[in-house]
Amino acid sequence: MAYSKEKAFTLIELLFVLAIIGVLVTIIFAGLNIARMNNRDAKRLSDIRTIHGALFDYFETNKTFPIASNTCDPANNQFFGLEALVTAGSISVLPRDPAGGANGVCYAYATPTNAGTQFTFHLGASLEGTPSALDNDIDCYSNNPGGTPPNSPCVGGVVPWSGAPLNGDDGGKCDASHFGSHCYDRIPE
Repeated sequence: MAYSKEKAFTLIELLFVLAIIGVLVTIIFAGLNIARMNNRDAKRLSDIRTIHGALFDYFETNKTFPIASNTCDPANNQFFGLEALVTAGSISVLPRDPAGGANGVCYAYATPTNAGTQFTFHLGASLEGTPSALDNDIDCYSNNPGGTPPNSPCVGGVVPWSGAPLNGDDGGKCDASHFGSHCYDRIPE
């Protein structure tokens, strides 16, 4: 039996190359997932700034902030009361959490009461990462007492508030339906 003198890769060499390619692909996909997470968080922060501005536009016209409701049902355009911003023309389309998918996820919104004039609000989005924006948010709670220092009740009412009251603690979700794990919250400032 005659052996060929042609050079070829051995099975071990091929497996080694495939293992290296597998490791590189894993590293690349991990980096892409982190980039996607950071992009979703940047969108959430932008959405909160947009909603925050629309709330003040609404207040300027109506001399009250929209009354929060207990309903988050994106299929029926119910977003804890923030849908009033669209109805009043303060914003053309209410932003939705980028990880919400077809059903959507509402940003958390609460007011001190569910009737009358509202002079304050508590607005929040849960972030997946830990961006530096968490250093500049409010960290107050409008849900049941129990926040840890430096958290304190949001000014303007007793807890719990109406709507989707949230614990603005950076170490937890703003709302149970959210995807993130760090609450970025805002009040009128």
